[in-house]
Amino acid sequence: MRKYTFWLLIILGGFEMLFGLLCAHACSFSCRLLWLVAGITRTPVFTPRRSRRRQTLVGTYVLEAFHLPRQVGSARPLVVVELHADGTFLASNVPPDEERGPGTNFFATLLSGAGRWEKGTVGTLDPGLKMIWGIYLRTTDNRFSPASFTGAKPPYGLIFTLGDPDSGHAVILKRKP
Repeated sequence: MRKYTFWLLIILGGFEMLFGLLCAHACSFSCRLLWLVAGITRTPVFTPRRSRRRQTLVGTYVLEAFHLPRQVGSARPLVVVELHADGTFLASNVPPDEERGPGTNFFATLLSGAGRWEKGTVGTLDPGLKMIWGIYLRTTDNRFSPASFTGAKPPYGLIFTLGDPDSGHAVILKRKP
């Protein structure tokens, strides 16, 4: 019965689109009534892509590489970002959100702290054509630089772009297995 109800709902939804705004209210009412008569009390189980992707981001990210100018030096501090399922994060030695590129005191400017993280667009590639997705590490003063995702599918990595994106200066993190 439920299988046929689902298909009937799809057909009624198609009617709604065919007849446009004139019968939209009546069809919406009949769809709701059909749900009630059929005894369906919940919607079919579909996991939204947004929540699946958020779950694939949870984990610990560690330093993979520094791409810095020579004058910065060769120190390799422990860079770690932990993203928790409840939306909180812990970070150590993460670049600050600055417009200018890394200077000779770059390692002294790295930040550590905790707060909330959120997934979002952090920029565009070829303005307006392709969104660049990443995470924001939110604190009371929002001093952490946003990070873009690396990779086309999970496990994603994170990249903190430093200064002008065309300079190639970045801190790259990989997800710890």
